[in-house]
Amino acid sequence: MPQNEFSAYVLKIKSFVAKHPTIHLIISCRWHFFLKYQELFSELQFQFLRIYPFSLEDVRSYMTQTSVAAHDIEQLLSSLHFQDRTIVIQTPRYLELLIYYLRETGKHDIGELTRIDLFEYFIYKKLETEDRNLNTQKRDLIKRVLEKLALVMEIYQINQISKDELMTFFDDLKSDLKISFLQQVSLEVFYDKTLIKDNTTTIEFDNTEFQEYLAAKELHRLGHTLQTVFDLSVDPELREMYPSWFNTLTYLIELDISLLKPILNFANAQEAGHIQDESYHKFLTKVNLHLLSPEDKREIFESVFSYYQTVLH
Repeated sequence: MPQNEFSAYVLKIKSFVAKHPTIHLIISCRWHFFLKYQELFSELQFQFLRIYPFSLEDVRSYMTQTSVAAHDIEQLLSSLHFQDRTIVIQTPRYLELLIYYLRETGKHDIGELTRIDLFEYFIYKKLETEDRNLNTQKRDLIKRVLEKLALVMEIYQINQISKDELMTFFDDLKSDLKISFLQQVSLEVFYDKTLIKDNTTTIEFDNTEFQEYLAAKELHRLGHTLQTVFDLSVDPELREMYPSWFNTLTYLIELDISLLKPILNFANAQEAGHIQDESYHKFLTKVNLHLLSPEDKREIFESVFSYYQTVLH
Protein backbone atom coordinates (compact mmCIF):
# COMPACT_ATOMS: atom_id res chain seq x y z
CA MET A 1 0.00 0.00 0.00
CA PRO A 2 1.40 3.47 -0.85
CA GLN A 3 2.28 5.34 2.33
CA ASN A 4 0.27 8.42 1.32
CA GLU A 5 -2.86 6.24 1.17
CA PHE A 6 -2.37 4.69 4.60
CA SER A 7 -4.59 7.14 6.50
CA ALA A 8 -7.44 6.56 4.03
CA TYR A 9 -7.18 2.79 4.56
CA VAL A 10 -7.23 3.27 8.34
CA LEU A 11 -10.46 5.28 8.04
CA LYS A 12 -11.97 2.47 5.93
CA ILE A 13 -10.99 -0.09 8.57
CA LYS A 14 -12.52 2.02 11.33
CA SER A 15 -15.71 2.42 9.31
CA PHE A 16 -15.88 -1.32 8.65
CA VAL A 17 -15.41 -2.15 12.35
CA ALA A 18 -18.17 0.31 13.31
CA LYS A 19 -20.61 -1.28 10.84
CA HIS A 20 -19.71 -4.89 11.73
CA PRO A 21 -18.85 -4.93 15.48
CA THR A 22 -19.22 -8.72 15.80
CA ILE A 23 -16.70 -9.57 13.10
CA HIS A 24 -13.18 -10.56 14.14
CA LEU A 25 -10.80 -8.52 12.01
CA ILE A 26 -7.13 -9.53 11.69
CA ILE A 27 -4.58 -7.08 10.27
CA SER A 28 -1.00 -8.16 9.68
CA CYS A 29 2.03 -5.96 9.15
CA ARG A 30 5.74 -5.88 9.83
CA TRP A 31 6.91 -4.83 13.29
CA HIS A 32 8.38 -1.46 12.29
CA PHE A 33 5.06 -0.50 10.66
CA PHE A 34 3.29 -1.36 13.89
CA LEU A 35 5.67 0.83 15.90
CA LYS A 36 5.11 3.65 13.44
CA TYR A 37 1.31 3.55 13.15
CA GLN A 38 -0.03 1.82 16.26
CA GLU A 39 -1.53 5.01 17.71
CA LEU A 40 -3.92 5.25 14.73
CA PHE A 41 -5.71 2.16 16.06
CA SER A 42 -5.72 3.05 19.77
CA GLU A 43 -9.43 3.97 19.88
CA LEU A 44 -10.45 0.60 18.41
CA GLN A 45 -9.17 -1.37 21.41
CA PHE A 46 -7.30 -3.81 19.19
CA GLN A 47 -5.25 -6.56 20.78
CA PHE A 48 -1.76 -6.84 19.36
CA LEU A 49 0.22 -10.02 18.89
CA ARG A 50 3.88 -10.00 17.93
CA ILE A 51 5.38 -12.97 16.11
CA TYR A 52 9.02 -13.36 17.10
CA PRO A 53 11.76 -14.96 14.99
CA PHE A 54 11.97 -18.73 15.10
CA SER A 55 14.22 -20.34 17.66
CA LEU A 56 17.04 -22.47 16.30
CA GLU A 57 15.03 -25.52 17.30
CA ASP A 58 12.11 -24.22 15.21
CA VAL A 59 14.48 -23.81 12.26
CA ARG A 60 15.82 -27.35 12.70
CA SER A 61 12.30 -28.75 12.94
CA TYR A 62 11.10 -26.92 9.81
CA MET A 63 14.11 -27.99 7.76
CA THR A 64 13.84 -31.57 8.96
CA GLN A 65 10.20 -31.67 7.86
CA THR A 66 11.28 -30.44 4.40
CA SER A 67 13.71 -33.38 4.09
CA VAL A 68 17.00 -31.57 4.81
CA ALA A 69 19.48 -33.97 6.45
CA ALA A 70 20.44 -33.31 10.08
CA HIS A 71 24.19 -32.92 9.37
CA ASP A 72 23.41 -30.45 6.56
CA ILE A 73 21.23 -28.41 8.90
CA GLU A 74 24.02 -28.12 11.48
CA GLN A 75 26.58 -27.23 8.83
CA LEU A 76 24.34 -24.51 7.46
CA LEU A 77 23.55 -23.05 10.90
CA SER A 78 27.26 -22.97 11.70
CA SER A 79 28.13 -21.14 8.49
CA LEU A 80 25.38 -18.54 9.05
CA HIS A 81 26.18 -17.93 12.71
CA PHE A 82 27.87 -14.65 13.62
CA GLN A 83 28.44 -13.60 17.24
CA ASP A 84 25.15 -13.57 19.17
CA ARG A 85 22.97 -12.32 16.35
CA THR A 86 19.72 -13.87 15.24
CA ILE A 87 20.62 -15.57 11.98
CA VAL A 88 18.74 -14.58 8.88
CA ILE A 89 16.83 -17.86 8.42
CA GLN A 90 15.26 -17.47 11.87
CA THR A 91 12.98 -15.02 10.06
CA PRO A 92 10.25 -17.29 8.64
CA ARG A 93 10.07 -15.72 5.17
CA TYR A 94 13.81 -16.21 4.64
CA LEU A 95 13.68 -19.76 5.96
CA GLU A 96 10.96 -20.47 3.42
CA LEU A 97 13.08 -18.82 0.70
CA LEU A 98 16.00 -21.06 1.67
CA ILE A 99 13.89 -24.15 0.98
CA TYR A 100 12.74 -22.66 -2.34
CA TYR A 101 16.38 -22.00 -3.20
CA LEU A 102 17.41 -25.59 -2.50
CA ARG A 103 14.54 -26.90 -4.61
CA GLU A 104 15.06 -24.46 -7.49
CA THR A 105 18.79 -25.04 -7.76
CA GLY A 106 18.70 -28.75 -6.97
CA LYS A 107 21.58 -28.28 -4.52
CA HIS A 108 22.28 -31.35 -2.45
CA ASP A 109 25.73 -30.56 -1.04
CA ILE A 110 24.99 -27.83 1.50
CA GLY A 111 28.67 -27.87 2.43
CA GLU A 112 29.38 -25.98 -0.79
CA LEU A 113 26.53 -23.52 -0.25
CA THR A 114 27.94 -20.09 0.59
CA ARG A 115 26.27 -17.20 2.38
CA ILE A 116 26.77 -15.19 -0.80
CA ASP A 117 24.66 -17.71 -2.74
CA LEU A 118 21.87 -17.35 -0.20
CA PHE A 119 21.99 -13.60 0.36
CA GLU A 120 22.07 -12.85 -3.35
CA TYR A 121 18.99 -15.03 -3.74
CA PHE A 122 17.19 -13.55 -0.71
CA ILE A 123 17.85 -9.96 -1.80
CA TYR A 124 16.94 -10.45 -5.44
CA LYS A 125 13.76 -12.34 -4.52
CA LYS A 126 12.70 -9.54 -2.18
CA LEU A 127 13.34 -6.82 -4.78
CA GLU A 128 11.84 -8.94 -7.55
CA THR A 129 8.62 -9.44 -5.59
CA GLU A 130 8.21 -5.72 -4.92
CA ASP A 131 9.13 -4.94 -8.54
CA ARG A 132 6.39 -7.26 -9.73
CA ASN A 133 3.84 -5.80 -7.29
CA LEU A 134 4.64 -2.26 -8.42
CA ASN A 135 4.85 -3.25 -12.10
CA THR A 136 8.26 -1.58 -12.47
CA GLN A 137 11.69 -2.63 -13.73
CA LYS A 138 13.86 -0.97 -11.07
CA ARG A 139 15.29 -3.95 -9.19
CA ASP A 140 18.88 -3.67 -10.43
CA LEU A 141 18.92 0.12 -10.08
CA ILE A 142 17.68 -0.07 -6.48
CA LYS A 143 20.22 -2.78 -5.65
CA ARG A 144 23.13 -0.63 -6.87
CA VAL A 145 22.01 2.29 -4.71
CA LEU A 146 21.58 -0.01 -1.72
CA GLU A 147 25.13 -1.30 -2.20
CA LYS A 148 26.55 2.22 -2.17
CA LEU A 149 24.48 3.18 0.88
CA ALA A 150 25.54 0.02 2.71
CA LEU A 151 29.24 0.77 2.15
CA VAL A 152 28.85 4.32 3.43
CA MET A 153 27.15 3.00 6.58
CA GLU A 154 29.91 0.43 7.07
CA ILE A 155 32.57 3.14 6.72
CA TYR A 156 30.88 5.12 9.49
CA GLN A 157 30.33 1.90 11.48
CA ILE A 158 26.60 2.50 11.91
CA ASN A 159 23.49 0.42 11.26
CA GLN A 160 21.01 3.29 11.29
CA ILE A 161 20.98 6.77 9.76
CA SER A 162 18.57 9.70 9.88
CA LYS A 163 16.54 10.63 6.83
CA ASP A 164 18.45 13.92 6.72
CA GLU A 165 21.68 11.92 6.48
CA LEU A 166 20.16 9.87 3.67
CA MET A 167 19.49 13.10 1.75
CA THR A 168 23.13 14.05 2.28
CA PHE A 169 24.12 10.64 0.91
CA PHE A 170 22.13 11.31 -2.28
CA ASP A 171 23.61 14.81 -2.54
CA ASP A 172 27.11 13.36 -2.32
CA LEU A 173 26.58 10.71 -5.01
CA LYS A 174 28.62 11.84 -8.00
CA SER A 175 27.31 9.70 -10.80
CA ASP A 176 24.56 9.23 -13.36
CA LEU A 177 23.24 6.54 -11.03
CA LYS A 178 21.90 9.21 -8.66
CA ILE A 179 20.09 11.08 -11.42
CA SER A 180 18.59 7.89 -12.82
CA PHE A 181 17.55 6.65 -9.38
CA LEU A 182 15.92 9.86 -8.16
CA GLN A 183 14.04 10.23 -11.43
CA GLN A 184 12.70 6.68 -11.44
CA VAL A 185 12.29 5.64 -7.80
CA SER A 186 10.28 7.61 -5.25
CA LEU A 187 11.56 7.84 -1.70
CA GLU A 188 8.29 6.28 -0.57
CA VAL A 189 9.08 3.15 -2.61
CA PHE A 190 12.68 3.18 -1.41
CA TYR A 191 11.61 3.32 2.25
CA ASP A 192 8.82 0.77 2.14
CA LYS A 193 9.44 -1.55 -0.82
CA THR A 194 13.12 -2.42 -0.76
CA LEU A 195 15.42 -3.76 1.99
CA ILE A 196 15.01 -0.65 4.12
CA LYS A 197 13.05 -0.28 7.37
CA ASP A 198 11.44 3.13 7.83
CA ASN A 199 11.55 4.10 11.52
CA THR A 200 9.81 7.47 10.93
CA THR A 201 12.88 9.67 11.41
CA THR A 202 15.58 7.09 10.72
CA ILE A 203 16.15 4.17 8.36
CA GLU A 204 18.10 0.94 8.59
CA PHE A 205 18.51 -2.24 6.58
CA ASP A 206 16.02 -5.05 7.10
CA ASN A 207 18.87 -7.20 8.30
CA THR A 208 22.33 -6.10 9.45
CA GLU A 209 23.99 -8.85 7.43
CA PHE A 210 22.30 -7.62 4.26
CA GLN A 211 24.03 -4.30 4.88
CA GLU A 212 27.38 -6.01 5.39
CA TYR A 213 27.00 -8.19 2.31
CA LEU A 214 25.94 -5.30 0.06
CA ALA A 215 28.83 -3.19 1.39
CA ALA A 216 31.24 -5.99 0.45
CA LYS A 217 29.73 -6.12 -3.05
CA GLU A 218 30.28 -2.38 -3.53
CA LEU A 219 33.80 -2.56 -2.09
CA HIS A 220 34.66 -5.38 -4.47
CA ARG A 221 33.35 -3.35 -7.41
CA LEU A 222 35.54 -0.32 -6.59
CA GLY A 223 38.81 -2.02 -7.62
CA HIS A 224 42.19 -1.83 -5.81
CA THR A 225 40.31 -3.91 -3.27
CA LEU A 226 43.10 -4.84 -0.87
CA GLN A 227 44.39 -1.29 -0.47
CA THR A 228 40.84 0.00 -0.08
CA VAL A 229 40.18 -2.61 2.62
CA PHE A 230 43.18 -1.46 4.62
CA ASP A 231 42.28 2.21 4.13
CA LEU A 232 38.73 1.74 5.38
CA SER A 233 38.86 -1.05 7.94
CA VAL A 234 42.13 -0.46 9.80
CA ASP A 235 42.43 1.90 12.76
CA PRO A 236 45.37 4.12 11.69
CA GLU A 237 46.63 4.58 15.26
CA LEU A 238 46.26 1.07 16.65
CA ARG A 239 47.08 -0.59 13.30
CA GLU A 240 44.40 -3.21 13.76
CA MET A 241 41.11 -3.86 12.03
CA TYR A 242 37.89 -2.50 13.44
CA PRO A 243 35.87 -5.45 14.81
CA SER A 244 32.73 -4.04 13.13
CA TRP A 245 34.34 -4.90 9.77
CA PHE A 246 34.98 -8.58 10.49
CA ASN A 247 31.74 -9.92 9.02
CA THR A 248 31.90 -7.61 5.99
CA LEU A 249 35.40 -8.93 5.33
CA THR A 250 34.17 -12.53 5.34
CA TYR A 251 31.72 -11.65 2.55
CA LEU A 252 34.47 -9.84 0.67
CA ILE A 253 36.77 -12.86 0.96
CA GLU A 254 34.01 -15.12 -0.35
CA LEU A 255 33.75 -12.78 -3.34
CA ASP A 256 37.53 -12.89 -3.83
CA ILE A 257 39.23 -15.72 -1.97
CA SER A 258 42.70 -14.36 -2.90
CA LEU A 259 42.20 -11.65 -0.26
CA LEU A 260 42.29 -14.14 2.61
CA LYS A 261 46.06 -14.64 2.75
CA PRO A 262 47.10 -10.97 2.74
CA ILE A 263 44.44 -10.04 5.31
CA LEU A 264 45.56 -12.84 7.63
CA ASN A 265 49.18 -11.92 7.02
CA PHE A 266 48.41 -8.35 8.06
CA ALA A 267 47.01 -9.59 11.35
CA ASN A 268 50.04 -11.75 12.05
CA ALA A 269 52.72 -9.34 10.86
CA GLN A 270 55.07 -8.30 13.63
CA GLU A 271 55.30 -4.80 12.25
CA ALA A 272 51.57 -4.37 12.80
CA GLY A 273 52.47 -4.10 16.48
CA HIS A 274 49.48 -6.14 17.59
CA ILE A 275 48.21 -9.68 17.05
CA GLN A 276 44.47 -9.83 16.46
CA ASP A 277 42.44 -11.86 18.92
CA GLU A 278 41.03 -15.33 18.39
CA SER A 279 37.71 -14.09 17.01
CA TYR A 280 39.50 -12.46 14.09
CA HIS A 281 40.88 -15.80 12.90
CA LYS A 282 37.60 -17.57 13.51
CA PHE A 283 35.67 -15.14 11.35
CA LEU A 284 38.17 -15.03 8.51
CA THR A 285 38.65 -18.78 8.34
CA LYS A 286 34.94 -19.68 8.51
CA VAL A 287 34.47 -18.69 4.88
CA ASN A 288 34.07 -21.45 2.32
CA LEU A 289 37.67 -22.49 1.61
CA HIS A 290 37.07 -25.09 -1.10
CA LEU A 291 38.30 -22.63 -3.78
CA LEU A 292 41.76 -22.44 -2.25
CA SER A 293 44.63 -24.50 -3.61
CA PRO A 294 46.16 -27.12 -1.27
CA GLU A 295 49.30 -24.94 -1.01
CA ASP A 296 47.29 -21.91 0.10
CA LYS A 297 45.33 -24.00 2.59
CA ARG A 298 48.58 -25.30 4.07
CA GLU A 299 50.07 -21.80 4.35
CA ILE A 300 46.94 -20.41 5.99
CA PHE A 301 46.80 -23.32 8.41
CA GLU A 302 50.41 -22.74 9.42
CA SER A 303 49.75 -19.04 9.89
CA VAL A 304 46.74 -19.57 12.14
CA PHE A 305 48.42 -22.43 13.99
CA SER A 306 51.42 -20.18 14.68
CA TYR A 307 49.06 -17.60 16.16
CA TYR A 308 47.68 -20.15 18.65
CA GLN A 309 51.21 -21.21 19.58
CA THR A 310 52.18 -17.57 20.14
CA VAL A 311 49.29 -16.94 22.54
CA LEU A 312 49.79 -20.36 24.20
CA HIS A 313 46.24 -21.43 23.40
